[in-house]
Amino acid sequence: MYFDFARTPEIFGVPILLVSFALDIFLCVAFSLVALRRPAPMHHAAGDLARTRARPWLIATSATLILVGALVVGVIAWAIFSGVRAALLTFIVAWIDLIIALLIALSIIFVGQAVAFYELFTGKILPRRDLFRQWRGAVILAGGYGSVVAFAIRAHI
Repeated sequence: MYFDFARTPEIFGVPILLVSFALDIFLCVAFSLVALRRPAPMHHAAGDLARTRARPWLIATSATLILVGALVVGVIAWAIFSGVRAALLTFIVAWIDLIIALLIALSIIFVGQAVAFYELFTGKILPRRDLFRQWRGAVILAGGYGSVVAFAIRAHI
């Protein structure tokens, strides 16, 4: 079985949905980077310092999400233009999906680092030790739960 994209609207031989998705992902992440580059002024110095310290974590998040978007667009384009059989495509997409899921998890950890260490979205000083301990516990719980579910699915339990 092959995928048939013969009746898909195109721009220069590329499906419109692929072009619009790629443009949407790029613009969303690019605008977040612009906002990080030119932040609005803060009312107090502690918030400005926290934002400055959190900026590298948020830039890392944006870079990771651009990579996720590029992988998704690349896989879709490859599926459309390569003519690969559906069985092989399913196998390859499953591995790329795992990589994308890991990148999304990494971006969540980056945002969590920015929030837990630098009180980024609250505007007030938080108890760092408690928040960091709770954040670390949530990450460990999510990783453990995800591993158990993945094992159960793989073992057909």
